[in-house]
Amino acid sequence: MRIKNQLTFGLALLIGAVVWFQILLLWLQEFFGYNPQWGILHHILGKPTPFDKLVFHGLFFLTVYGGLKALWFLLEQFVYEIKWSRKVNIKVHKQYTQKMNQKFENIGFRIIVIEEESFVAMTCGFMIPRIILSTKVIRQFSDRELDTVIWHEYSHCRNRDPLRSLILRTLEMSLPYFPILRRFSHYIMVWMELLADQNSIRKMRTSRDLAGILLQSSQLAKKQSVGIGFADVAINYRIQQVVVPDQEIKVPLFEYHSIIFSISSIVLLTAAVFSSCS
Repeated sequence: MRIKNQLTFGLALLIGAVVWFQILLLWLQEFFGYNPQWGILHHILGKPTPFDKLVFHGLFFLTVYGGLKALWFLLEQFVYEIKWSRKVNIKVHKQYTQKMNQKFENIGFRIIVIEEESFVAMTCGFMIPRIILSTKVIRQFSDRELDTVIWHEYSHCRNRDPLRSLILRTLEMSLPYFPILRRFSHYIMVWMELLADQNSIRKMRTSRDLAGILLQSSQLAKKQSVGIGFADVAINYRIQQVVVPDQEIKVPLFEYHSIIFSISSIVLLTAAVFSSCS
């Protein structure tokens, strides 16, 4: 499943790159009058009709909206990252932080414990991932359960999941008219958690500790905001993986209507580019 997850991520990047290439051509045509001549297809499409021009301008504004939305999202994430880093630096619990880093000095990623009475267990940092735990997690869980949490988050750090999540969400934001990207994003996000759980089970050689953590975190999620990595959209799949380990987990990847709509969008966008260049 790890390979399929990586292939799905690569396919999402490929689709995003192809679509954004078409969008850039639209923008070049609109702003600079760029007019590429692409042989046979160029002549097959013929001269644009008034309807073609209307569709072209509609797509142009739609793509600009998607681009601005993605830029705003990235700006929000950048600001949030700065604010969160400041909060972490202010609330860091030095004693617990030192203890956890000494215990896991060989994992290659920094562990930071913050003074916080809510449940926080997450991986953050797009370029330099680090594991963030709250003092509530340290005090509430046993040593084995803490080890389970760390190995789960270690998987997110090793695979650069915060950065991958940012890329997927940016593509999803910038291309809302390609619902297949939303399906890919959901599939990959779920398997990020499942693979992280598999890593912790493998390291701990049992799923018992993880089962207890999932139960507690799912109950806490009903009362408060829980850190990324435990109470999330994948919780049902994760519980299934622990309770019925021999049963194959089937996370839906494709939906016919999303495929059809996405293909139609690509065809329409490509046709608009070529017809506008006629």
